Amino acid sequence: MILIDYIFYTILLLLFFYIVIVIYLSLDRIGKYDDVFKLKKAALVYSSNYRKLGDIIIPTRKSPFGIGEPTVWVYRNNDTELFMSSNHKKDVRIWSQINGNLHDIHFVLDSKKNNRSVVSNLMYHKLPSKKLELEGDFNDYFNLYYDDDQQIQTLQILAPNLMAYLIDGASLVDVEVLNNQIAILHTNAAKTKESLQAAIELTTKLNSITEAASKVR
Repeated sequence: MILIDYIFYTILLLLFFYIVIVIYLSLDRIGKYDDVFKLKKAALVYSSNYRKLGDIIIPTRKSPFGIGEPTVWVYRNNDTELFMSSNHKKDVRIWSQINGNLHDIHFVLDSKKNNRSVVSNLMYHKLPSKKLELEGDFNDYFNLYYDDDQQIQTLQILAPNLMAYLIDGASLVDVEVLNNQIAILHTNAAKTKESLQAAIELTTKLNSITEAASKVR
């Protein structure tokens, strides 16, 4: 009887800790800035061409329970519309649709500067299948992954000015381009309003450069 009671209470204790951890991982880290940036909550599907949140952004931080970003926020400023969400580590993923001419293209830039030692912070099984090492300094900052038969299209988008900007001002972010969608993972960007503001500005700049590159393909 004592053994049964011990097992029972052990199970209850483990269940309690499991619930606490899941709740902690599910906490939203951006909502406290909604007044500062005039953020609005968004639906999981905000365009007919977009997939649900769980699938839309390929690069994502690893989580022991697979907890994704619980709340999606919309940031609007003039012609800029960005969607953002965060994880328990205060990493922020910001994504949007660029007004470019991108079709049938998918690539990911995995920053080497925000990895844990030599281990990528991204989920390998969701990355595109091919890896390309570029010449010059760019390869010291990013790993480039792309889908089959898309090397030429990918390199057309990664124009010299885009690669230079990534090295100089965005070496700590992971970037995904999926057709006309661009997603950027900013490490620890929800820590302060200043860091979130910097992430928004960086995303806007990257969107502009990528959009310009897509129009000259």
